[in-house]
Amino acid sequence: MLTRKEIAPEAKVALAATVGGMEQNLKQQNVNLAKVSRFAPYTAATLDAFSHQFTADCERIFGVVRSDILAEQFQTDPQAYFGDVTGVIDQGFKAMFETLMPQFEEQLQHRADRASRLRLIFSTLAVVVTVLCAYLALGMYFSVLHSVEVFSRGAGALAQGDLTARFDLKGRDELHVAAERFNRMAEALQALIGSFRGQVMNLRSAAEQLAGSSQQIAGSAE
Repeated sequence: MLTRKEIAPEAKVALAATVGGMEQNLKQQNVNLAKVSRFAPYTAATLDAFSHQFTADCERIFGVVRSDILAEQFQTDPQAYFGDVTGVIDQGFKAMFETLMPQFEEQLQHRADRASRLRLIFSTLAVVVTVLCAYLALGMYFSVLHSVEVFSRGAGALAQGDLTARFDLKGRDELHVAAERFNRMAEALQALIGSFRGQVMNLRSAAEQLAGSSQQIAGSAE
C-alpha cells in the first residue's frame, strides 16, 4: 500500500478493523503483564519498562497507519515502516523469551516445589494419623479385654456365693454402666440374704426359747 500509494476501500475497512483489534489485544496484554508483576514483584521493574516501551511503539505505528495509510497520505517510507514494525515484533519476542518464559518456568518450579512440600506434609500427617488410630484401637482392645476379665472374675465369684464381689471398672462407657448395675444387684442380693439370715436367727432363737419353755412345763407336770 505504501509502495503503490493507494488502498482499496475494502482493504481500508479491513485494516481499520485490524488496528482496532490489535489495540484491544495490546490493552489485554498490559493487564496480563500487570498481573504477572503482582504475582512476581521482582519482575515488576522489567515488565513495566517493557510494557510502557512496547505500548508507546505500538501506538506510534497505529498512529502512522491512521494518519498516513488510512488517511491516504502515503508519506511514510515503506522501508522505514517495515523496519519499525519488525523492531516492535522483535522487541515483543525478546521480552517473551528473555523475561516472560524464564519467569513462567520459575513460577512452575516454585509451584512444583510447593506441591512436593505439601505432599510430604500430608504423607507425614497420614502416617501420624494411622499410628494414632492404631494406638487408640489397641487401647480400646485392651480396655475391653480388661473389662471382660473383670466381669468374668466377678460373675464367677457371684456364682460361688461370694456376694461381696464387685465389678471394679473405671470409665463412663456402657461397660462401666453395666458394672455399676451388677454391683447394685449384688448389694441388693447381699442385703436380702442378710435379712433372711437375720430372720432365720430370730426364728432359731424363738424355737430355742419355745423348747426351753416346753421342758419347764414338762418338769412342772411331773
